[in-house]
Amino acid sequence: LGINLLIPILVAIIVYRIMEKSTERKKRLTDSRIGVLIFESYQEEVATGIGIMERALECAENPSCPQPYIMGIPRSSWGGVDSLPIGALLIIRECKFNKSPSELHPHNCRRDLKNYFVNICATTERVLYDSYSQLEGGEDWRKGVTNFFRREDDNNHLVCSRKVLEMINDCIRVLKVEARW
Repeated sequence: LGINLLIPILVAIIVYRIMEKSTERKKRLTDSRIGVLIFESYQEEVATGIGIMERALECAENPSCPQPYIMGIPRSSWGGVDSLPIGALLIIRECKFNKSPSELHPHNCRRDLKNYFVNICATTERVLYDSYSQLEGGEDWRKGVTNFFRREDDNNHLVCSRKVLEMINDCIRVLKVEARW
């Protein structure tokens, strides 16, 4: 009588565990796929922002360019740190990355994306719009733009933006592996 009762209980426990693992795996797959889509939209906006910064610098360094290159830095996909799915962030945190201290680590993607979308974009736009005001005031607008993008310290927004893009690419790679894409 004891063994006849024990077998169905063991089978129920095993089936429950299998179902639990299957559900967990489906959730990780979904979180990874959503993460890939979100990070790809960030990737597109950061790459466009880098292109705008590069064009602004080229224009400032080219004497035949009559006026500053001014364009807003795209950031419409950024909805704050809460726009990053927790499941995708946890998957990224589980992975090991071989990064040098000068590179941005994907484990800190929330902080670094916030810094890019909130600080770097706003500061860059301010410098670009200020250059147009300097042009209208008869001042040398080229020097401010060139100095801003050629800085040799940690505040070089063009270099920082490229590092953010590299970090986003790392996150996408990890999530695509997890999502089996």
